[in-house]
Amino acid sequence: MNIKALNSHQYEPDILRKENVLIVKKLTHPRHASQFLKAIYYARQREYESIIIDFSSVGAIYPNACVPIAAAIQYYRDCGLDICVKSQPYKLQTTHLDKPLSATSNFLNQQQDFLSKVWEFNNDTMVFELVSAFIKDIAEKS
Repeated sequence: MNIKALNSHQYEPDILRKENVLIVKKLTHPRHASQFLKAIYYARQREYESIIIDFSSVGAIYPNACVPIAAAIQYYRDCGLDICVKSQPYKLQTTHLDKPLSATSNFLNQQQDFLSKVWEFNNDTMVFELVSAFIKDIAEKS
């Protein structure tokens, strides 16, 4: 077996940047969050005013990649970068990675599936409301 070929395939990035377009192939490992952060950082270094993110190839979604990427998207938007999500599968749309849900009691009362969503919270009251909703949801399913 050719070890060099094996190693080169093993480290092929799952998030690529072509000019101002980030192509996300996978969201299943923390390294995907790291690759995303590097890609968006280098796009900013090239002084792109807008970033397009293509999630169309994403299959499985894990929070250890999804949550940090959602936070990075929000951070760069707050810094004034125009970020547009071009394409994403339905499963990813339902997580609200692009626009996390606000963890207010009014909004939480309208939700049914808490664990497969990306939530935004800004204070201890929102954290309390979200944790309480998680506990209630898990208790009702037991």
